[in-house]
Amino acid sequence: LCNIHGHSIYPTHAHTQATPEEFELTVAEEILRLENSSADLKAPLKDLYITAAKEVDCGPSNAKAIIL
Repeated sequence: LCNIHGHSIYPTHAHTQATPEEFELTVAEEILRLENSSADLKAPLKDLYITAAKEVDCGPSNAKAIIL
């Protein structure tokens, strides 16, 4: 478990005490930035818990997606 300013990241295998990866920490920091910059997003994002975050390729255009 890692907590960044109220946002918790629970690794997929929480019982192993795994440390979140750097990418997962970056995603949590960006979620916090969104929460602080938008009154409309503040409430819905406050209760968001991440178990994992992964960036994946989406097709031949080299577009990326983030899976939470």
